[in-house]
Amino acid sequence: MKNTLDFASLRERYDQDGFVIVRGLYGPDVFREIQTQLERYVREVVPTLPKDAAFFDDYAKPETLRKMQSLNRHDSWFADFILKGAHVPLLEFLLRDQFSPQAIEWFNKLPYDTQATPAHQDGFYWCRKPNIACGLWIALDPVDRENGCLWYARGSQRGGILPHAGSGVLGFSQGLQNFDPRSVDAVPIELAPGDAVVHSSATIHWTDVNRTARHRRALATFCFGASTVRDEEAFARYKESLKVQLEKRGIPSVS
Repeated sequence: MKNTLDFASLRERYDQDGFVIVRGLYGPDVFREIQTQLERYVREVVPTLPKDAAFFDDYAKPETLRKMQSLNRHDSWFADFILKGAHVPLLEFLLRDQFSPQAIEWFNKLPYDTQATPAHQDGFYWCRKPNIACGLWIALDPVDRENGCLWYARGSQRGGILPHAGSGVLGFSQGLQNFDPRSVDAVPIELAPGDAVVHSSATIHWTDVNRTARHRRALATFCFGASTVRDEEAFARYKESLKVQLEKRGIPSVS
């Protein structure tokens, strides 16, 4: 991690907007190692995983891999990375709490992908009390409006966690209902490979479709404040909704 990162300025922006872009969080050598380990994971680990840990549009076509969940649960390199990477001191500073890892996930928007990510808040999935949590999203490819960049509703974290319902979207099972991006201060997050953005678990975010021949891949690290606990009733409701949606696609939920 670069020593020039100004944690205080980053936290000021994070508190105000609900998100903050971080350039240069990982040096080039670390970023190359992340890419190498992801290639190994796809090649060696993914074929051993249950269907709810690696989502494909067509499970007979490896090139349609769309999302990988909980890499840290299935591989020792990512288990070590989530605990010791350069993100840990930054996220603790932003959260004002000790770092408690939740998961590492990988996302891919396929070329000419017509599936948008529904507007949602990560906190609805995580069900923490109090809701002290965030996500760090690392661009692996150039990310822009044309290939489906993240959009944030600036300042939306101040409204708390809103009601969600089943979305029917593979990998993003819950979404805000009747959300209109024209009703918020919508900010596109365009990134170069290696750039990162951190968002609060209460910040509303979404993506559009990929209108290009390019992939739009990203790695995300999610964490909770160590002082939080899980709301078990809310989490059970979410898991039941997820189970129903997966079963409709013929995917048993085992994780």
